[in-house]
Amino acid sequence: MKKVIFCLAAVLALLSCSKRNADPTAPTISWGANASFAIQEMGDNMDGTITVSCPSGIASLQIKCTEVPDLSKLVLTQWISIQTYKSSLTMDLLTDASLTEKFTQYKIATPIGRSLIKAPSCTIDFKALLDAITKDFALENGTRFTFEIMVSNTSGNVVTKTASFRWTAAATFPENAPSIYWLKPNDDRKLEMNITVPGKVSEFIISFEGPDADPVILKFIETRSLGKSNFIDLVNDTNVEQAFKMQPVIKNAAMVNLSLSGLMLDLGYECGPGSSTDMVITVKDALGKVSSHTITLLLDDAY
Repeated sequence: MKKVIFCLAAVLALLSCSKRNADPTAPTISWGANASFAIQEMGDNMDGTITVSCPSGIASLQIKCTEVPDLSKLVLTQWISIQTYKSSLTMDLLTDASLTEKFTQYKIATPIGRSLIKAPSCTIDFKALLDAITKDFALENGTRFTFEIMVSNTSGNVVTKTASFRWTAAATFPENAPSIYWLKPNDDRKLEMNITVPGKVSEFIISFEGPDADPVILKFIETRSLGKSNFIDLVNDTNVEQAFKMQPVIKNAAMVNLSLSGLMLDLGYECGPGSSTDMVITVKDALGKVSSHTITLLLDDAY
């Protein structure tokens, strides 16, 4: 029993000593906006600034691209000038002159290149990096990007961190959604559309706008809508079914089956000849991404 107690005491002493003797100059990699390095949703408001600290001076700094879609991979291989890095798709932020030029161009990290050698710290803007390598690309919903950051100091200490990002698409309207709709007083046509919202519905608004917006339509909407305004709030206005013959939209829904048939029938009776009013359907998801589709409502003078 005494031997067991002695061994435990020895282990605790070693651990305590190890903590006390931890190298204060060892490098660290931190993400102020995402301390746990959880997968980050890509978007305009994303904070992708990651800080590399190395009190004794940076000896090497690399970013290995472990998961990127093919089009982005093609861009990256064009950036990386040293052939050995192309095979493993690893970016060397200190020695690759071609990469230095691209990072400077897109303001991805400052400083970069040989001026970074023995520097005590630097920041890498992964939002700027992702914006640059996905420029002009239409990303599929659920596309992921994963990078492994590796830094070493002049004492040979090495630290790695993995940063993961995911693209969730904004709401999409069907390809056959009309851009112009001729209203009729006795309209028995169906106007329906299925709208997919991968990021889940946060707001769903139908507004009536335009410089020549029919005042009769605006008055019709205003007297029936929540807050007496020129828009219909399908998420928060619980009276939309009675007032506009429309089903409310459930918050956090991933799919919206929008039927405008009843509303179009009423507007066909209400609006005046020759009117031209823009009906704008706007969806905001829980990630802050906004999509909209405009349908210009027209009524022929013949009616």
